[in-house]
Amino acid sequence: MKTRFTLHHFVSLITLIILFSCNKEARLDPVEDVDLRNGLRYNFPFSGNSIETISGLNYDTHGAKYTTDRFGNPNSALCLDGNYLDLDAGLADSIGTLSFWLQSPDVHLNKQLPLFVGGVHTLALYRYRLVIEEGKISLLSLFRWGVPTGEGWPEPLYTDSVLRPNSWHHIVVRWSDAEELVEVYVDNEKELSSLYLPNWSLAEKDDVNQETVGAEWNYGSHAGNYLTYFKGQMDDLRFYNRRLSDLEVEALYMDTK
Repeated sequence: MKTRFTLHHFVSLITLIILFSCNKEARLDPVEDVDLRNGLRYNFPFSGNSIETISGLNYDTHGAKYTTDRFGNPNSALCLDGNYLDLDAGLADSIGTLSFWLQSPDVHLNKQLPLFVGGVHTLALYRYRLVIEEGKISLLSLFRWGVPTGEGWPEPLYTDSVLRPNSWHHIVVRWSDAEELVEVYVDNEKELSSLYLPNWSLAEKDDVNQETVGAEWNYGSHAGNYLTYFKGQMDDLRFYNRRLSDLEVEALYMDTK
């Protein structure tokens, strides 16, 4: 009887382990099954070059070099220090998701580090503007995203101070004009969720004289120098022409972590 009892419980234990393993695997399947290629409009792995893998075009980084990425791979992340890319980030599209990794020694400083800017600085006419300041992500799109002031143009939206100097962070911005909602994720945590401005509109593209990554024109002048630059590393820059789901944002974070 003792032998039969022990065998019975042993078989039951094995059955429970198998069932638990199957259930655990099933919970992982949806993340694993996510297609992160669906709707991918541009993709910069920055693997020793600035080739955008969808179009095959090689973008000018204006002298930027490549450095070690977050996995320790040499020449696998873009190092920006007085450099930039001329690129439409997609933040003025009616729907989309912008995803990238970054690291900077200056994210905690009381100065604005421009990441994605489309607009005329001299008029503060920003079709979109995403900058880092005191560990916060600042986001503005006239007259679409922002904080109403009651008079004049809106102020930027801000996350809490969540970025740490010299640490890699994954940042996702997703939005939908139809839903009138914009959100910011940092390391798979939603740090900002905001409705659009009342009676919102978007500055015309003809009013935007520059669209850059990593820098901002000085007073909107093509002949002038840049007023400010982003200093740090950027990697895995992607833009999707659709609003990724929560599950897809998580999968993107885990896939590129």
